[in-house]
Parts: sequence; structure tokens; C-alpha cells
Amino acid sequence: MTLSITAYGASLFRGGFVATAWFVLLVGLIINTGADVWYYQLESLDQYNLKSPVNVLWFIGYWIVTYSLYKTKINQE
Repeated sequence: MTLSITAYGASLFRGGFVATAWFVLLVGLIINTGADVWYYQLESLDQYNLKSPVNVLWFIGYWIVTYSLYKTKINQE
């Protein structure tokens, strides 16, 4: 649901001053969604551990989302 709303928001603001920030937010949420799907597959096969690369994807995804919020703040000033 969040991913579809963000995609819709990115299409609405295409060409606007916050278009890049919305696109970056969309990329971050796609990475997080992909990491969630990968985690559920690993967990269902009982192969998840704390050293799994899926943890890195979550970290990267959240940093990208944080950067998009920062970029929105910079664009508004």
C-alpha cells in the first residue's frame, strides 16, 4: 500500500521541485520491499541469520529513505 501511494505521488510531482525526492523515496521503498520478500523466503526455509545480506539491504533502503526526506527539506528552503 505504501509503495503504491509513493509511486502515485512520484508520478504526480514529476517535473516539480520535489520530483527527485519522491523518486529517491520510491527507490528506497522498493529496496525495503525487496529485502522484506527476501527475508520471508529465507525465514520460511529456516536459513535466516544475523549475518545475512538482507540486513544490508534494509540498512541501505532506510538510508535512501532518510536521504529523500533530507532532499525534500533542502528543496523547500
